[in-house]
Amino acid sequence: MVEDYGFDGLDMHYEIYTSVDESIVYLALLRELRAALNQHAENKQNGHRCLLTAVGSCSVGGRAKLRSKEMDQYLDFWNLLSYALCENGSRGHTANQAALHSWQDEAMNVSLVVKWWIEDGIDREKLVLGISVTLRDVFLTSEGRLQQRSRTERRSTPDTWNDDIIGRCDYRALPLPGHKVYHDEYDVTCWSYHSEHQIMMSYDDETTARVKGEYTAGRDQIDTNSDHHFPGRVLVEGPSLVTTVTNVMGDREYSQNWLDYDRSQFPNMANGMRNWEQDDEGLDEGQYGEQYEDDE
Repeated sequence: MVEDYGFDGLDMHYEIYTSVDESIVYLALLRELRAALNQHAENKQNGHRCLLTAVGSCSVGGRAKLRSKEMDQYLDFWNLLSYALCENGSRGHTANQAALHSWQDEAMNVSLVVKWWIEDGIDREKLVLGISVTLRDVFLTSEGRLQQRSRTERRSTPDTWNDDIIGRCDYRALPLPGHKVYHDEYDVTCWSYHSEHQIMMSYDDETTARVKGEYTAGRDQIDTNSDHHFPGRVLVEGPSLVTTVTNVMGDREYSQNWLDYDRSQFPNMANGMRNWEQDDEGLDEGQYGEQYEDDE
């Protein structure tokens, strides 16, 4: 799979371990994957290392049975799920989805989660902080209950997407009309509120992303397609969170992309993707589809 599809490595996304046995099996899987990736890199003889990474849970329950220290020896870094620490309304009150600090509720504190991982023996340089480029929203019903909007209600919001997940919207479409934006400098949070409709939207913007970029040496953007214009997406003007974070992170690693996949079953990969060097500016979605079809 690594060779066929042109991967530099594998990222394992497995969050909750329901039993000790399950975590033991996962540990064994990481061990086998690390050995296989090392062997693959050795066979290629091009000096590259195949990366193996994994997501890191930011909930107490998700970490309870995690054998993080044992797993860490096989991983290049951990991607912390620090972009959705709170499901709004789930505790009977509103809260921001990813506060960097918090004096109200420690379970929603990103910096505390990072501290947990360091105390578990994980090197801080291997921790990657997740930042979402979507929002979570909640509204107050006429009965005084908090709940997320329905799919029908959400579709009326400009540039919403991903119908399978309620309450998400591109951050570049924010704030929505009628919403007032608020920031908390201590928590490092951003949210907007519509007083008439009683809708709160929690998200990261340029201000909070910049502070989080200064806080961490590495970051992972979830749903980065919101941060880049491509066919099928409506372009919304605004700052790029990826660029904002990158500009304040300081020194970064620069390494040559691994583009040698000569054993791939797909001609475009086996040829080093040279046919993709043409300028694709102006191609519409249909033309991209034809390009994919031709390459396959």
